[in-house]
Amino acid sequence: MHESADTRIPYLSERDVAAVLDWEPLIDALEDAMTAFSAGKVAQPVRQLIPVPGHDGIIAAMPAAGEAMGVKVVTLYHENAGTGVPTHQAIVALFDVENGSPLAVMDGRLITEMRTAAGSAAAARRLATCGRIRAVLPEFRYIASSRGSPINGMRWSCSGATSDRSVHG
Repeated sequence: MHESADTRIPYLSERDVAAVLDWEPLIDALEDAMTAFSAGKVAQPVRQLIPVPGHDGIIAAMPAAGEAMGVKVVTLYHENAGTGVPTHQAIVALFDVENGSPLAVMDGRLITEMRTAAGSAAAARRLATCGRIRAVLPEFRYIASSRGSPINGMRWSCSGATSDRSVHG
């Protein structure tokens, strides 16, 4: 999609994102994405986190490639609490999976917030359909870790096909 040096990459602000991001399609998309990840159709390493020297903060990168390709970069600054500046801020960069060209950059704060909730909703829907627990979402990793049972991965299945890979610890 590289046309010329003058081509500008579109930027979607949080307001732009809010105008087009709807709950039901997001929940459906996350269920599809989790299924694709579990089927090995998506490459997604464990998020990379580094502390920000001199601040109570971290910066993290979360790349993924499959049918689509992108990376989310998020910061978490605890010291922003109560200041009017969000504690979590992010951008999402999307790339053409065919040739690596950048397609768009989006504000990721609302995307992160809605994705976390929609992931939980997709899991609840899948669990209700399966009738048994077969999914562990990365967002719940801290719960298991606080109970002494670290979770290093997630697999998504209602069949027994991935039962040996459902939870890695």
